[in-house]
Amino acid sequence: MSKHSTLLSTIIVLAIITINNIINNDSNKNYYYSISDIQFSNEIPIYIQQRLLTTFQLQNLKTNIPLIIQIGNINNKQNNDLGTEGYQISYQKINNASLFIDTCQPSKKQQVMLTIKQLNQQSNKNPSKFEGIIYQIIGNPFHLQNNNKTTEITNIGLMYGIYTFLEEILGFSFRHPFLPIIPQNLTNNTVINLQLKNIIVKQPELRLRIHHYHSMHPLELTEVLNGFGEYFSITNQYSFDEMLENEVTMFFDYLIANKQNHFRWVLLESNDYKEFTLSKERQERLKKINDKCHLFGLFCGVSISYVMIQQNSFRLVSNVKASLIEQKLELQKRLDFLKHTNLDFISTSSGFTEFTHGSPDLMLFYMNETCNYMYQHYEMKSDFLNDVEAHISQGQIIENMTDPVTGKLGLNFNYLPYYADPRILLSIHTVQFYSLIDPTAQSYGNSNFTSMFDFLITILKKQPNRKVVFYPEAAYWVNFDINVPLFLPMYAERRLFDLLLIQQRIKKENITKQIMDGHTIFSSGQQFGYWFHESIILRNTWNPSILLQNTHEQNVKNSFDNVLSHLFLNVKDQFLNILVDLTIKQRNWLIYGNLNQTCKSDCFMTNGMAYLNGWDASADVMALVAKIRPAIQTQPPKLTFLEAYLNFGQPKYESQIKPILNGMMYDFCQSAEQLQHLTIDNLNNNAKILIDDIIESSTLLCYRATLIYQLYEYVYHSKPLFGLIYSKNSNNNNQINNEKEKARETIEKAHSIILQKLNKFGIDKDRITAWRENPTVYDFTYLWHAKTLYYWWRDYLKATNLFSLNVESPCFMNIDSFLKVVNGDGVMEKILEMLREYFGKDEAWIADCLAAPEREPPVPPFL
Repeated sequence: MSKHSTLLSTIIVLAIITINNIINNDSNKNYYYSISDIQFSNEIPIYIQQRLLTTFQLQNLKTNIPLIIQIGNINNKQNNDLGTEGYQISYQKINNASLFIDTCQPSKKQQVMLTIKQLNQQSNKNPSKFEGIIYQIIGNPFHLQNNNKTTEITNIGLMYGIYTFLEEILGFSFRHPFLPIIPQNLTNNTVINLQLKNIIVKQPELRLRIHHYHSMHPLELTEVLNGFGEYFSITNQYSFDEMLENEVTMFFDYLIANKQNHFRWVLLESNDYKEFTLSKERQERLKKINDKCHLFGLFCGVSISYVMIQQNSFRLVSNVKASLIEQKLELQKRLDFLKHTNLDFISTSSGFTEFTHGSPDLMLFYMNETCNYMYQHYEMKSDFLNDVEAHISQGQIIENMTDPVTGKLGLNFNYLPYYADPRILLSIHTVQFYSLIDPTAQSYGNSNFTSMFDFLITILKKQPNRKVVFYPEAAYWVNFDINVPLFLPMYAERRLFDLLLIQQRIKKENITKQIMDGHTIFSSGQQFGYWFHESIILRNTWNPSILLQNTHEQNVKNSFDNVLSHLFLNVKDQFLNILVDLTIKQRNWLIYGNLNQTCKSDCFMTNGMAYLNGWDASADVMALVAKIRPAIQTQPPKLTFLEAYLNFGQPKYESQIKPILNGMMYDFCQSAEQLQHLTIDNLNNNAKILIDDIIESSTLLCYRATLIYQLYEYVYHSKPLFGLIYSKNSNNNNQINNEKEKARETIEKAHSIILQKLNKFGIDKDRITAWRENPTVYDFTYLWHAKTLYYWWRDYLKATNLFSLNVESPCFMNIDSFLKVVNGDGVMEKILEMLREYFGKDEAWIADCLAAPEREPPVPPFL
């Protein structure tokens, strides 16, 4: 509905009431009130009105105090004191207001129908004095930075106010996008104890709070956000509409409740759906998504590439061999296609892949041409139209260009956007859970990520007029975390630490631009407890300066407490202390390999994460290539099972690695057991699922640490003989075989938990755990590894078959087509698939290296 409407702002009056001992001072009766008259301010779209009343069923709620709610700014007039996106929730008590009521017998649990008349209106028919609360919610829209113009989309400040009211006053919770806590899920006799408080939230410090949904991975929403129906269907318009109305809309609830104002996802293309890529049908579906996004007050955009074809990325230029004029025309044509989807901004990635690049002059041409064309032909709705990512990868140097950080020749290719059009927003991207100063054990060829920290500060100093955001991750996927699965609340702790570090350095160096323009979070799923830390990260991007007021440890505890407080947990304090303790121990073991936060040589091979994360064929192959080109390693390298057995070189298993594995197993299992032993009272159904998710996911973490310790103990104390494994000490053969059996039992215990969780994701399990076709470059969905415990079984078979040629091949149990992941679909990829089938099982060590299996492989392949 247009903000220019001349309709008078009205109020929404919701009488959602259970009243005890209020009316006529009758302590033996209960009265229930339902809605009689509802009117909304014209700032709120009809769709949002209906969502509040039907999806959230506010009219069915029962409160302990009579309640009237007013939503909207009177005559659309803004409160200038709140600033852009600010909002206010205030209440006042109403005494002695006369209302007409009909009574009923409380024992029948019927509703009393309430007709609200003008306050203090007298009546001869059963008048009763109304004593209750009136809440008012107001908010301001997003103003463009340069001209104070407001956009035509929904007033986002008012939306923040509504969702804050739902959470803080009525007891809703939107911490998990697909498992919101809605009070009507409580038992029918439960009365909501209304929270009485005034809330004033002024404009945020970080104007751009961007949620990047990495649909380059086969996630819950990957298909619908790319215009497909359920299960990769192009023709099923109905299922596309259903997913848009259900899961996507729930995700928008989640983003608003967690105070984000921009949403973007990765747009894909592939030869498998070449005709659909630029079709009118796809364009119209993408427009539907963006229009729905605008109803919530969000700005929406897509992440694409200039020429990169890695992982089926949508490109602006598909033929880099064409003439420059032809490339420019294609770039403009594709930008026009995107423009008519009604999106608000475009995010771009440079280079041919994460690790390779072309001509810097050509790449600057793409950047500048894209930016210039967009500013000429797109409507300016947010503070920016185009941003470019600066990635953390190393090993790409442009010798004849100056590094802006050092002032010397030799420019990291990822810093190239520094020399592009100043209207381009720069996104400073780091990966995995590491903070800006942590030792990273050569992840992406880095000893740490301080180079990105320096680059961010350099932009703030030398280009104060350029917009810049920090862009870390809440999940990495691939083989690192969520699909192992590893429960890692330390992601929240490290992201809070990053926000603290950035502010401290800006203050210390007295930078004129006192704060960066925003924050983007890289999201790759919320299951297995990842909703917990992601929602914490999102909410702390509103006013990060608050983090300067407390110690880092207190900030972590406060943030965790805020989540648990909205889950109505009777043992909240005990749960909180266990979870905070687990988080700190995770940070110390997984990054440093000890509890002292010290290590040598960037913790190379002596950190816990190198052993707990998943190792698949691509990781093993990269580890081999990294011996020649270290920058290609995407995760911290480890001491392999074979190296532990041979006991050759550094580090030594017995003295350096075993204490890490044993320490993780002890500490992580202790925390899991403490959580399991808490006596938790009855919870709202979804709240119970979320609490169980934390407990079950922490138990899986315990089992993962236990398995890795058992397998390394097994290989270290063993010796091979004719393909069999025996103890190096002949007296310990039974003990060694026992370790092997215990390792298998650990996997089986983990699998029993996985089976329990499959129907508790808040979404169809086959959408996210099946081996099936989808728009991405992968032949499976993102939690297939977790469902099958693929990484666990691969580790088990690697450890227990040390001298099998097929098993010790780095390509053992390969499930990825390496060439396809890097270069997308093509003729060569098809040839390699044919060769894999030719070699088959007899030469698996060759076949596995060529391509992914044609159909879902058994896990484990043998025992």
